[in-house]
Amino acid sequence: MNANKSLRKLIIFFIILYCWYPNLVNAQTSKWVQLTKENSNLPTNCIHSVFIDKTDRIWIGTWDSGLVMFEDSVWKNFNTTNSKFPHKSVYDIDQDKNGNIFVATYGGGLVKIVDTSLTVFNTENSSISHNTLYSFDIDAEDNLWLGTWGGNLCKFDGENFSEIKNDKYPIPYKVPSVYVSSDSTKWIGSIKGLYSLKDSVLLSYNYKNDGILQSSVYSLLELSNGNIWVGYKQDGIAIYSGSEWSYTDIKDLPFVKSYTLDKDSEDNVWVGTFGSGAAFFNGTEWSILNKSNSELEDDLVFSVYVDKYDNKWISTYFSGLYIYNEDDIKNPTNLPGLKK
Repeated sequence: MNANKSLRKLIIFFIILYCWYPNLVNAQTSKWVQLTKENSNLPTNCIHSVFIDKTDRIWIGTWDSGLVMFEDSVWKNFNTTNSKFPHKSVYDIDQDKNGNIFVATYGGGLVKIVDTSLTVFNTENSSISHNTLYSFDIDAEDNLWLGTWGGNLCKFDGENFSEIKNDKYPIPYKVPSVYVSSDSTKWIGSIKGLYSLKDSVLLSYNYKNDGILQSSVYSLLELSNGNIWVGYKQDGIAIYSGSEWSYTDIKDLPFVKSYTLDKDSEDNVWVGTFGSGAAFFNGTEWSILNKSNSELEDDLVFSVYVDKYDNKWISTYFSGLYIYNEDDIKNPTNLPGLKK
């Protein structure tokens, strides 16, 4: 799909918000939009994750009300009462090369969505190692690498699940984060530190050998220069340059928790901090968007998702979903309610 068609879809999204929910006018600016259950068809204000697919459908994972999809002016909620959707909590969302949507739930296993048809994989009907999934990533061969909360790392090749184990470096059974880098390395964030898997070789990283902590890794990211960022749940940030590690302690950061990491087109790093708002690093210094200096009404930010227009979709625990762009949200300049 070309950029103009993608932009038109995003424009339609904002126009519908205004036409259907005129009370948005007084609440929004050209840089900020807040979506809540009061001013939109969101079923809850507790938003955990966002993903925009190749056809510009917007997928919103909630903490307590299942999955929401927005497409061509239509909102659709997949939940445990109106569909086969297996759980109320959605942790991660992604899409494979064939356009299939995969959803990691916190207790209901893995969901595959083709168009609007749902297939659920759980411990009762498949060999998936656990029903509680924290995160996953998809490699170049369309294999899913699942981080489970109790079943180690699990691989899904589209037909079969296999639990990844190693006698030399046993991966702890709880894996909050998984990331596949451009060189096909699988980076595995566990509750007891970082691991990597490439060409069947599993490596463990620790303070003695690498200068980084063996504590809970909640987020992972690769920048365009190949550097790997490692976000600890509450122990700072580590960066791997390809040859050496550097570490920044929380005393030198404007936040404590690193729940998610993403990057914009300028390689600025965005962090969902779950307690300090949304943080970003411009290559030189850190800044924070929070209740005291921005439109955010909630500093409990689960995640920051950056779309291809550099809009930041900020998921919060209490106050819904925010869309932010420091250079103005990509929308018609004459759209009421998005001007200061």
